[in-house]
Amino acid sequence: MMYSSSESIFIHKLPVLRRATLLLLIASLSGMSGCEQESIHTYTAPKAKPISMTPPMASQGGPVEPTRMLAAILRQPENTWFFKLTAPPDIGAQLREPFGTFVASTRFENGKPTWEIPDDWSELPGKPMRFTTYQVGPGGPELSISMLPSPADEVEGAVANINRWRGQLGLSDLETDQYLKALTGDEDGEILPEDEGEIVSITTPAGKAVLIDFVGEMSSGGGPPFANMGASRPQPPVTPPTASGDPTFSPPDHWKQGELSSMRRAAYVVGDGDNTAEITVIPLSGQSGSLLDNVNRWRGQIMLPSWTEAELSEQKINLIGSGFTADYVKLMGEEEAILGAIINRDGRNWFIKLKGPSSIAEEEMKHFEAFVKSIEF
Repeated sequence: MMYSSSESIFIHKLPVLRRATLLLLIASLSGMSGCEQESIHTYTAPKAKPISMTPPMASQGGPVEPTRMLAAILRQPENTWFFKLTAPPDIGAQLREPFGTFVASTRFENGKPTWEIPDDWSELPGKPMRFTTYQVGPGGPELSISMLPSPADEVEGAVANINRWRGQLGLSDLETDQYLKALTGDEDGEILPEDEGEIVSITTPAGKAVLIDFVGEMSSGGGPPFANMGASRPQPPVTPPTASGDPTFSPPDHWKQGELSSMRRAAYVVGDGDNTAEITVIPLSGQSGSLLDNVNRWRGQIMLPSWTEAELSEQKINLIGSGFTADYVKLMGEEEAILGAIINRDGRNWFIKLKGPSSIAEEEMKHFEAFVKSIEF
């Protein structure tokens, strides 16, 4: 479908793209009399850098598959909108242009989003926690669109969501300064490794958005290739080396060491086989959103409706530790649950979270609470 306004839509070139751009002209003809002028719209799409794929990792949890993820984040004053699709790398490469064009057409009318939808896309029946879902072409992948309340800190919120997506692909977390450099830097150096993809900025009628094009590996169950590795290669729980000012941790003996990253100060897994939960400890700046923002972000991850301030006040529990008080919530969904605690200390918010099957969350609740209270700064 053609655009119907004269607004220019473009994607900003970034150093990570090596200055390569592709100019696409999208002409919209009115079909009325010759007195109407032709409206031409430009969409300057950065040429995707070549992405090499390494052989998939072996996993006891099932075969892993190279996967390309196209995603976008569009922040609005009240809510932030998320677009996402996954496909085999070659198919994902072909969909990069129509995906970017679709996101770039976003506008809001009376608070509701509208898009220019290609003729061969079809809207699918509603799914929990999604605004809508489209099938991209006959038999193609699904493009999901969802929204959550906008966090107070736009950058930290974007990085948190990008790292959640990177985790689904088995990629390491992105640092905040890497994210900012990818969007605003002048240097020609690579921001992300050659085989991982790129981040670009998009201008839409609804404001600037961030487009993500990542390649990684997912298991046949949709998770990262390392999701079940704890069961096949058990390791004793350890306290990782901590940076200056970081706390020490005392996990229960039956928790196994999890996947660490540049953002995770500690990570553990508990359970067996596919029935496992993950525990993580992540510090973010003190401006990383209000307590309600972060709790509702967690609730959205397990398909629970958002809370109001009054509901949060009724459900929140205080966990008293050594020199701190943690805000603690128990979010129990039908299948998945999150136990989450937030400690504000020295200008940083420490997020301690258990996420996994509700049955495991019930069993580990006392252990999780004891773990939080045992943290020493």
